[in-house]
Amino acid sequence: MLQTISESCSALPVRALGLSVVLSFASAPARADAPRTESVVARAKLSVERVAGAEGCADAVRLADALRALVGAGDAASGTFAIRVTFGREDADFTAQIVIEGLGVRALRAPGPTCNELERDVTAALVVVIDQPVVEPNQNGRPTPVAKSPSTTGTELESSAKPSSKPTSSSSPWSGSLFGGGGLTIGVASKALAWASADLWVTPEGVPLTFALGAWTTFDATEEFAPGGVNVRWTGGVARACFSIGGARSLRVLGCGSFDAGALRASATGYAVTRPAVYRPFFAAGPGVFTRGPLGGRLDWSIDVHALFPLHHENFEIEDAGVVFHTRTVGVWLGLGVGTRIW
Repeated sequence: MLQTISESCSALPVRALGLSVVLSFASAPARADAPRTESVVARAKLSVERVAGAEGCADAVRLADALRALVGAGDAASGTFAIRVTFGREDADFTAQIVIEGLGVRALRAPGPTCNELERDVTAALVVVIDQPVVEPNQNGRPTPVAKSPSTTGTELESSAKPSSKPTSSSSPWSGSLFGGGGLTIGVASKALAWASADLWVTPEGVPLTFALGAWTTFDATEEFAPGGVNVRWTGGVARACFSIGGARSLRVLGCGSFDAGALRASATGYAVTRPAVYRPFFAAGPGVFTRGPLGGRLDWSIDVHALFPLHHENFEIEDAGVVFHTRTVGVWLGLGVGTRIW
């Protein structure tokens, strides 16, 4: 019979194409993962910041060169207006936030796997602003760009050059991805248990945090104990809170804290007398690492590794025969997955 027992710097001016270019090398940037570069194009002072995952996007010098090819050479005004571009990465997409002094903010997004398409969209949007006439200096002594068309407002810039292939719209402050995968869990039973899972990942905009909820089940594995055996299965869910610990280009590495909650099911087979399957709650928590990168199109791959520290232990035994198996002090969860952004 089956029983259970619970137990910032210097600047170097350079003249090129009649424009003044200033390269700044910050000895103490605001964030180590977001170096900022600066340049002057016509009358606009351009600064570019690239956060983790968007290091392959254009810096200020490269973006300025692209703009000069479209607006031509010109002398920088003594008082320039500022344009700040921040490139970022969200799942399989590259993002850009353009802040233009006196006009407002625009957000752009384009799919990967490279930043080339987004760079073209940003260049097109900036040409409209930089290639406008200048009115008398305002009370701050800075020239103010004037829109050529009344359709340009102070809150959003309508680009008449190359439009984005992915239209910009009001977006949710959260982004979400769905992943499915499989792998092995070691340490829950004597044998490794194969599992399949589905996980929903949500990320708040502008915060290096990610949260996930998932459901999973292992497949039956038989613990042999003559003259029969015990079939073991673990079914439940997982909750995770993660933060970014690194990345390169489109690769993201997250450090996570995980909590797994489920039920262990054991059923005896091959014995003269057997009872119905026995269920026991089984909870585990531990740290882990979740890594994801582009697979192709809008798909991402993932690698999931986290430790399982049981909050309590379970022993399964056959009456009058002995213990078949018991849960270990620490287990390991290993998995591969494929996912896509769903909003």
